[in-house]
Amino acid sequence: MIMAEANVSRVDDSRGHFTYTQKGKKVLNYSGYLYHKNKSYVSKDTQLVLWECERRRDNRCSVYVTTDEGGFVVKKPTSSHIHSQPTGRADALTVRHNILEEATIRPDSAPIALLNEYVTPEVALKLGDDSSLKRAIQRKRKHNIPVDPPSANGIVIGESWAQTLDKQPWFLGEVAVGNDNGYIFATKDNLSKLNISVYL
Repeated sequence: MIMAEANVSRVDDSRGHFTYTQKGKKVLNYSGYLYHKNKSYVSKDTQLVLWECERRRDNRCSVYVTTDEGGFVVKKPTSSHIHSQPTGRADALTVRHNILEEATIRPDSAPIALLNEYVTPEVALKLGDDSSLKRAIQRKRKHNIPVDPPSANGIVIGESWAQTLDKQPWFLGEVAVGNDNGYIFATKDNLSKLNISVYL
């Protein structure tokens, strides 16, 4: 493991870009190569991150790069990679991550619609087949859906669930329904329409 003191001033104006693996692990994309986080440490009152080549374990590529937390390089790669650049892999990982993030923001969008919106011919071959991406979308959405309580008494309306997808408030409160609780949801726009219809 490299323990050398880093020069905390930027060695150039270049900056790595962050993306995420299929398991959601943050990785650094710098000069076309991908790096996994090795460790964080403080040098000269600056928080730094040491990144190791993603092929270190399977290909014994012992290249390291050091950045600050924002991805700006403070120590260039320690040597040359012993393998070729993973062409298109970083772009494919970024597209995959963006699809999954958008899937949680737009839960009503069909998976195929998201794929058509984000997948380009340049990354399609690196992403795998559509069916695996659709399953990943469903898994991502499933993690964001709360477990159904046995009764309405067990429901807790969190802040994110008290708004519509476009951030309008729509949780109006609780009502008693026999021995159980009920909940009223409506936007101001829908209440206005309901009010107008009463007098028609």
